[in-house]
Formats: sequence, C-alpha cells, structure tokens
Amino acid sequence: MDRPVIVEALQLHDLGLAVLPAVADNGKSVDGVMKGFQNWRQRLPREKVEQLFTKHPGGCIALLVGHCGLVVVDCDDDDALAVAEVRFGYTPILVRTPSGRGGHLYYRAPIEPVRQANLRQSEGLAIDIKAGRGAYVIAPPSVRPSNGIAYRFERGSWADLQTLAPFNAAAKATVPRRQVEEGQVEEGNRNDHLFRRALGFARDCETQAELALKVDLTNEAECDPPLPMHEVERIAASAWRYQVTGQNRVGRGRYIQTPEARFELLMDKPDAFVFDTRMRLTHEGDAIDP
Repeated sequence: MDRPVIVEALQLHDLGLAVLPAVADNGKSVDGVMKGFQNWRQRLPREKVEQLFTKHPGGCIALLVGHCGLVVVDCDDDDALAVAEVRFGYTPILVRTPSGRGGHLYYRAPIEPVRQANLRQSEGLAIDIKAGRGAYVIAPPSVRPSNGIAYRFERGSWADLQTLAPFNAAAKATVPRRQVEEGQVEEGNRNDHLFRRALGFARDCETQAELALKVDLTNEAECDPPLPMHEVERIAASAWRYQVTGQNRVGRGRYIQTPEARFELLMDKPDAFVFDTRMRLTHEGDAIDP
C-alpha cells in the first residue's frame, strides 16, 4: 500500500462509508477492536476512526457493509463468481482478494432487509451474502499481512458506488445442477449452465456474434425448454465482456499473484522462485477470504 492505512481509511470515511481496522485472523477479522458495532445507529465520527487506525496501524480496512447501505456477494472461487453474476446481475464493482480466486461483488442494499446467508449447504455454492449491520468485508487497498498481496479493484472503483443496482434477494439458482432424463438442463439451472459454457467457448471465438451463435446452439441442444433468444444474447454478451477485459479465467487453472517486492527478491534465483511458487500454491490454494 503506497499510503498509510489510516489515510486510506479516513478517505473511505469521508466518502460516507463505515470502517474499522481488522487485525485478527491475518487481517480478516475485527475481533478485539470494538465490541457492539452491530448495534450502532450511525457510523463512528472521523476522530474516533483516526484513533482506532492509529492504535492498529498494521490492520486491514474492514468495510461495515450494513452501515454503508450495501450488500456484498463474497465468492470463494471463479465458478461461484460466474454463477453469482448471472444470478444477481452485473455490478460495476468487482474486488479481487489476495487469493486471486473469486471475489466480492458490490450491490446497493434494497429497501427490504437482506439477511446474511451462506449458500454452501443450502445450494452447494461457495458464496456468502454479506448483508446487515453485523456484516463486513475487507476493502481495497488493504494488504494481507502474511503475503503482502492487496485487495484490489478488478472492475470499477469507489466512484461507482453511486451507480450500483439494488441487490435482488429473490433471485434463484440451484447448484449442483440437476439434469432431466434426456440429459438436458431443466428450468432454474439453464442460465448458470449456459454462462459457464459461454465462458468456455469465448476463449476460441473471435467475435461476440460467433460466441452468441455457439451459445444458441448449445441452448437448443442442452436446455429443456431452451431459453428465449434475448436471454441467450444477454448471456453471450456478459461472457464476452469477461473475455475481452481479460477476466475470463475458465480453463486457466489455479494461479498465484506475486508482489513486486517478492519478485525482485527472487528474480535472480529461478530455483528459489519455482520453489516459492509451488509452496504458495500448496499452502494458499485453500484460503477462504472474507
């Protein structure tokens, strides 16, 4: 982080956001900082925020979702992220966590209350819905203490907070997907299925029109009943946007991000660099980020 954490935290406060330092659990938890934030009627004054971040200079910045009027969909891997964007809709803000997999999708909180939810057991999705006054996520440009990798905007910035669409809590999708007897995907699962297929096709397509044609043929062959053409075109357009912006990671396997300082240290030691990368793949690959 180029600027001290306290400067970044106060900047977020000045944008109208509620923040606390996260110092526990490798910078992913606000435990031990301040009790009872779930019951606040309003966010802390600027002076108190400055005091807390002065006291905890090495912490990350926790964004108190409910106090900010936000809902954040926390996806642990890229498959979950792809499903979430189809299910809940496109958002201009996507934050990548230090693991490099999945990410945080930001939405505006709707008028109706939204409850926190873990969709792993209920739907088989590696997704947490962060909502309400007890919820928080770690915000960019926080840096994870253990590896020096930052939370970063892959899409958008804080300037896009004003253009967020409201979160649709009624959206439904079921994973794992069930198949009908003929081997086709039934209603309720078709959008997820076609979006995943579209991301796979996109790597070998030269135009969005070519991709839309492949998705349409797949729709007719694999969905029962097929989705209407306008839905197919929407799915193809979304997948193509991922492809042309370099965000399509389907089929790429796992990867590791290397901070510049770490790269500079190991660039003249290829064996050490390979060993370091292998160890990080082994020990960081199962990390779950808040």
